[in-house]
Amino acid sequence: MKLFTSLILLLLTCNTFSQVVKKIYVFKEGASKLTIKSNNNDILNSIQSISKIIDSCITKEVDTVHVFFYEGVYQLKSTIQFSNTKNSKTVIIFEALKKNTVFFSGGEKLPNRWKLIEKTETGSLWQIKLTDTFFTKWNVNSLICNGKWINNATSDTFISNGPLPQFKKNVGYYDFSLLKKFYKDSLLLYSSFQYFPNNAINQIKDLQNAKLMQINSWEGSWHDLLSIDTANLHIYLANPSCYPVGFFPGNNRFVISNCINYFNKKNQWYYNASTNTLFFRCNNAINPNLLHFYIPRLKHLVIIEGNKQNTVKNIIFRNIQFGHAASFWGIHETSPDANVSIIPEKFIINEKNGFSTLQNSIACGESVLLKYASNCHFINCTFANSENYGLRIGENCFKNIVSKCSFNSLGGGGVIVGFDNYSIHTFFQKQNISITYAPSGAFFNASNCPSNNIIRDCRIENCGLLHKGTIGIGLMHANNTEVVGNYIKNLPYSGIAVGWWYFENMQSCRNNTVAYNYISNVMQLLADGGGIYTIGPQFGSKYQYNYIEQISQSKHAIGAKNNAFFFDVKSEGFTVDSNFTRLIQAQSVRLNESDSTKIVIRNNIFDTNKNSIQLERNIQSKIKSKNKFL
Repeated sequence: MKLFTSLILLLLTCNTFSQVVKKIYVFKEGASKLTIKSNNNDILNSIQSISKIIDSCITKEVDTVHVFFYEGVYQLKSTIQFSNTKNSKTVIIFEALKKNTVFFSGGEKLPNRWKLIEKTETGSLWQIKLTDTFFTKWNVNSLICNGKWINNATSDTFISNGPLPQFKKNVGYYDFSLLKKFYKDSLLLYSSFQYFPNNAINQIKDLQNAKLMQINSWEGSWHDLLSIDTANLHIYLANPSCYPVGFFPGNNRFVISNCINYFNKKNQWYYNASTNTLFFRCNNAINPNLLHFYIPRLKHLVIIEGNKQNTVKNIIFRNIQFGHAASFWGIHETSPDANVSIIPEKFIINEKNGFSTLQNSIACGESVLLKYASNCHFINCTFANSENYGLRIGENCFKNIVSKCSFNSLGGGGVIVGFDNYSIHTFFQKQNISITYAPSGAFFNASNCPSNNIIRDCRIENCGLLHKGTIGIGLMHANNTEVVGNYIKNLPYSGIAVGWWYFENMQSCRNNTVAYNYISNVMQLLADGGGIYTIGPQFGSKYQYNYIEQISQSKHAIGAKNNAFFFDVKSEGFTVDSNFTRLIQAQSVRLNESDSTKIVIRNNIFDTNKNSIQLERNIQSKIKSKNKFL
């Protein structure tokens, strides 16, 4: 299958108001009847070659390089990377031409080689053999068809019955000291649990293909199934979870996916890794050879990254759609003291698969990554149908803007501004995932953290499809950030999360403004979170004129209640002013190990308040005047 079409670029130079602008026009050869007459054309083999053209354009004499794209899906062979800093004054604009839909895809498009193997009154079963080199190296974790996620063959929700008997006396609720002890002594606690008698589990046929998602209080983890002991009702996992069953009060939930036992509904897929075959069930009227199927492949679509000496500046994307990026897998959160060489007898760890990290699940990655970047803008762009977050503004990023963008149908969350300071290791190798994480145990000077960035007027909804601990917008070690006028809806965990570290001397997260945001129907699966969640000191920050509604607790969720505002450990130093909440199942505001005298809370309309009708009208009116979605 030909993965990439040639691109034809026309370079034009014009002088406008004494500015030198070079224009580049890009279209997929064969995808359009356009004819460009010029003696100055360049025919390129891939979209990545654009960077070479841009490099040749960047001179002291050129003010702007404007790249226009014609209609089409542009499949990326590799990540588009910007690291050129030789002339920071040149502005580079990537833009879809008016009325043209332009999609940057990091996925592998399946060829039209589906074969019908069964047709009954209830539907049709098709299969395709995945013969390309890519499919012999990676598992299939998601399938996108005509811009929509197709459901994997997945069970209903099961309930665990606690840890294995030998661990029951050792596991205590929220006993963090236990985590280090058992990481040193045995990983079996993190890779096993008991289940209640259930014939559906006992009859599972294909352990080698099935995946298990364990749902904890504030995160969910993915695992390969190692074995099921039906006599003793024990399940053994090939990858450890972040928290063991029994750490949270109540019984953990879990589901089993990519399992032939549950491959019995229309609009489902199932992947047999041993035969490298993908199966698809659908209505009899559907022929998959007439549809467009993609499997996410690239981890990043775009990376804008400078260095400590020079940031990359002035990169602008307008009206571009980004999708089909793949999540990181084979990442597991461990204590820095973990001795992963101590493996229980007859226990196998598969370090390449699975996924288990703390809440926010930042380790799943992002379609677009900025590091050491400034004055970069994403305007009217769409991030959809990827397995990871849409975008992350990371270390040493300043004055970047994300405006009027849409983030939807993502396996991860919407936007992260910041980075994690935990140590994330792949097992055995203990390699830091440097592209996503900062070094373990580091304390950060606020000057090195992302600052003066803006997320405004964005729509974020229906995310967290794979990684349930992801969030709509997260600020982690970020300061002087504006999160204003956004619409956030239908997420499994928190809508907006700010802070991420709770030492009193941490000054990295401060002077942020979270205002005029609409947040609804978040916390749909997990617990112990909120419409807006904070942790740690945030001096000078403001939470004002936010509209939060319909926050509840899902059936069988374990852990603490969900709230409109949840101020977690050491939250202090900020103002909560003129916010409006309604239809909150628990109380609107909850504090955990935070001192309410160190937070200014005033003029809010909460569910339980009996404030004046006039104040309520004034707050709602002001919110709606600043949020274009209401």
